[in-house]
This record gives sequence, structure tokens and C-alpha cells, in this order.
Amino acid sequence: MDVGNSVVFSFTVCLLLSFLSAELFRRFKYPNILGYIFAGIVFGLPGIREFLVPEEFSGLLDFLSNIGIVFFLLLAGADMDLKRLRSLSTPSFLVGTLCFIFPLGAGYLFLSMAGFSSLQSFTIALCLSVTAAAVAVEILMEYDLLKTLEGTVIVGGSVVDDIWGIFSLTILLAFIEVQSPSISSILAVFSRLYLEYLAFFILAYVIGFKIYPYLARLVYMEKTEGGVFTLSIAFGLVITLLSEVFGLSSLIGAFIAGLIINRNIQSKKEGREIISNLKAVTFGLIMPFFFISMGLKFSFPAILSDLPLLFALALIAFVGKYAGAIVSGYLTGLNWSSINSVGLGMNDRGGIELIIAVVAVTHELINDTVFSVVLSMSFITTFISLYLFKRQVAKNMRQLTPLVDDSIRHCGRKKCGLNDV
Repeated sequence: MDVGNSVVFSFTVCLLLSFLSAELFRRFKYPNILGYIFAGIVFGLPGIREFLVPEEFSGLLDFLSNIGIVFFLLLAGADMDLKRLRSLSTPSFLVGTLCFIFPLGAGYLFLSMAGFSSLQSFTIALCLSVTAAAVAVEILMEYDLLKTLEGTVIVGGSVVDDIWGIFSLTILLAFIEVQSPSISSILAVFSRLYLEYLAFFILAYVIGFKIYPYLARLVYMEKTEGGVFTLSIAFGLVITLLSEVFGLSSLIGAFIAGLIINRNIQSKKEGREIISNLKAVTFGLIMPFFFISMGLKFSFPAILSDLPLLFALALIAFVGKYAGAIVSGYLTGLNWSSINSVGLGMNDRGGIELIIAVVAVTHELINDTVFSVVLSMSFITTFISLYLFKRQVAKNMRQLTPLVDDSIRHCGRKKCGLNDV
């Protein structure tokens, strides 16, 4: 088989088998992402790797993995509910913030005492702190509970959590540039970043709010099939490249480009089509290879050699999120049933923390063993939290309405950010 056919064969088989794996996970109400990663782990087993991922396919896989991160963050910005962000209730903001801070702080302290450097501790702790609540939202939708207090708090809290995650990723990328950490070197890097961000934002504003909307209107008037979508992707990639030119990370550039697209397409029919098409391309074609690439980096021997670290991080990640929900729930007057649902719903993972882990291993902040531990931690906490969350929702399905009413009466409708019906 020549090189061209070999690459096409590997691409097709990997895409098909990873799709089947993702659908199997989805059938049992678990995230597609876990199915893709599981497929990557299987593809990396001795004997299978040589057959499915030959040397000539590795270059394409690396390219798809890198572009997958860009598309993921572009979609994250474009699909962010800015209206919900502006109207977040007090419980949502506190849940999102404390569920991020608690595992971050606990993880950092534990890892520092375990002998990791400050930057390594911060990086790994970040991976414990980010939420991917999409599956919990799907479960709430299945039981028609998305607009209950629990649903509102989980969705709003996950948005806040994502914002903190992106912000922390920006800080991490800045610290990576500091070769010898000191107050003067850190101030120098952040001063330079401030000027670079300022110049980048000015140029991005001109392109994003002057040129892009004008071209989009012209393309839309021409009724070109998929024209506005193609233009939006091209715009996103241009902004991403500009962020690299100004010395910033392409990851941050992609997210900002997504936010600009979001701002331009809000409340427009073509906007919904752009988001729908972007999701289809990202999760249907590109992102599977990013997660496959992650799975290929997984090492069973590495996990077996460091099981105590795995169990410690999984425990800190799970308990930290849950503790954040308990404290924020107590401060805002949520009852125990609501706190339990929120604590479990906020414990899903499989999103930005995986990108942080890839950035860390790429810059040699963590080794393959720690990377495998972080990946396993995401698996374990997501499986456990979703299993318990589904049981909690099913158990209280008939009782949740009065429970929500009690919670609202307890904390007050205005305090909870809910309007009278």
C-alpha cells in the first residue's frame, strides 16, 4: 500500500472506530469525548498502533490535533451564551467561582507538598478545576429540568467556570515564557503582554466589527451556499494567526475570535446555522483526532507506577468541586437536594482541562506519567459524578419542583436571580 492510500486508510479507520466508540459511550449517557479518548488508548496498544497509526499518518494526526484545539476554542467563544453571562444569578456566579477555586487551591497545596514545582502544581491543579457540564445539562433536559433552580445554577456556573479556565490558561501561557521566575521578570512579561494584547485587540476590533460584518452582509446577499460559514472560519483563523504574530497564544486568539463571531451573529438566523455547522465540523471531523492523539499518549505502565497520585488527584478534584458547591449553596440559601445536584453536576470533565494538559506536556511542564494520571482523573471523576448525578435526578424527578420552590422561597427570588412566573 503506497503512502497516500495508507494515510487515507488510517484516517478512515480511525474516524470510523472512534465514532463507534463515542456512540457506545453516548448510548450509556456518557460524553462522546470519553469514547474518542478510549478509542485513542486502544489504538495506542502494542500491535494496534503500528497497524492503525503508521509513521506516515503521524504528521496528519499531529496537524489535526493542533487545528482541533483551535477549532474547539473558536467554538467555545462562538457558542458562549453572553446574555446568560450578563444575567447570571448570585448562586451561579458563586458556584462557578468556588467550584473552580476550591480544587485549584487544594490541588496546588497537595502537589507543592508532594514535591512538584510551583508552575507544575499550578498547571496540574488547573486540570482539576475546570468543569465540562454539557452531559449534566443533557440529563436535565431529558427530565425537563433545565429551567429549574438546579439547571440554571449548573449551566450558569459552568459558564463562569469556563471563563476562569480560559483566564487561567492565559496566565499559564504567560508564566511559561518566564525562564527564571522573579518579580522583575514576571512584571516584564506581563507588561509586554499588556501592550501586545492592547495592539492585538485594537486590530481584532477593526477586523471583527468593521470588516467582517461588512463582508458577511455581502456574502449573505449573494446567497452563496455556506458562504457566511466559510467566511467566519476564515476570519477566526486570521484572528488566530494575528495572535501568534503579536506574540500571544493561538489558543487565546481562537477564543477571542469566537467571542467576536458570537457578538456579530447574536439573534440572527444565519448565526444559529454557523454555530450548528461549526459544531458539526469540529466534533464530527476534527476533534476526534485531537482526543485520539491524547489517547495515544496514555500509558498504562505509567498509571500503575503512580496509582497513589491518581487516586489523590481524583479525590481532590471530586471533593474540591463538591465542597465549592456546598459552601456556595450555603451562602446563597440553597437546600441540600439542590446543593447535592449542583455538586455532582459540576464534577464533569473532558474539555478545557484536557487542552491545558496537552499544553503542559508539549512545553515539558509535565511528563507522560503525569499526563496519563490527569487523563485518568478526568475519566474517573466524570464516570462517578455522572452515575451519581443520574441517580440523584431520577430519584428526585417527582420531588424537584417543590424542592426548587422551597429553595427559591428560602433564598428569595430576587437573590436567586429568578423572575416571578
